[in-house]
Amino acid sequence: MGRNSNERNVDTSRVSPVGYTYAHVKVGRARGKAHEHKCTRCGRQASQWAYQGGSEYEQQEETTRTFRGEEHVFTLRWSANVWDYEPMCVPCHRALDGDA
Repeated sequence: MGRNSNERNVDTSRVSPVGYTYAHVKVGRARGKAHEHKCTRCGRQASQWAYQGGSEYEQQEETTRTFRGEEHVFTLRWSANVWDYEPMCVPCHRALDGDA
């Protein structure tokens, strides 16, 4: 199970709203590259930092992406707290996000 901000001693004065891309950059800077870790779900080599959801620091944004010529609207969710992410392989990350 992923960690949430309550499971770490988080200095809330240092957690401010950030964009989706920068949130992932912050995680990498604070915790290293995802591929330096094992996937927390299956134990294989991780390749991505995956937001676990349910954070008090969660932010979201609706976005539109085109897949195979069709537009799809979906909601991106992320957290400004670097401890709200776990290292995961792509299949496990997709399953977490409901893309599998």
